[in-house]
Amino acid sequence: MNKDQYLRKLEYLLSDLPEEERREAMEYYVEYFEEAGPEREAEVMRELGTPETVAETIHKELADKGIVPYRAEKKQKKERNGWQIAFIVLVCVLVSPVVIPLAIALFGVVIAVLACVVALIVSAVVLVVSIVAAFLVAAILLFVVGISNMGLPLVGLMMIGISFLCAGLFLLCGWGLIKLCAVVVPEVIKGCIHLIGMPFRGKEAHKA
Repeated sequence: MNKDQYLRKLEYLLSDLPEEERREAMEYYVEYFEEAGPEREAEVMRELGTPETVAETIHKELADKGIVPYRAEKKQKKERNGWQIAFIVLVCVLVSPVVIPLAIALFGVVIAVLACVVALIVSAVVLVVSIVAAFLVAAILLFVVGISNMGLPLVGLMMIGISFLCAGLFLLCGWGLIKLCAVVVPEVIKGCIHLIGMPFRGKEAHKA
């Protein structure tokens, strides 16, 4: 092994050190060889020992100074991450008897609220439909009765007038029913979906 091979091997063994410390160490040993001269290369290598020995000595010196090689830093980070994961798992195990029933109860409350909202909407729609149908039936019956009682013009015209009034109320309530189904119901459904999705959006925002 010549000087260049020795230094390349040493540089490889020091590749896990911080850049500044690695550069200083390599500059020191390059100058050491240059000062000794080509004729003393073999003697210097015997004096220093193998590149592995030199690298181990440098690592120990830097460790004593508190400068940790990159490999050690990564190992420490992995150890810290392992402890953090273990702590999180432990906390989850400890709080799960409280959190899980609470989450189930909260979910039940949300479902109950949504069910009440849906029931109210359905009831309102059924009520409006019933009223609309009643006005339609009343308008038809009163018109028929009015026509059949034209022998008594006053009674017949009154019945026909009331039938037109019922027809107008039928159209008004029908328009209200259409607005209810076209505007109010979609907004309520959208609000329910928003309410259900709030926990999931909270998690996504937290991750982001």
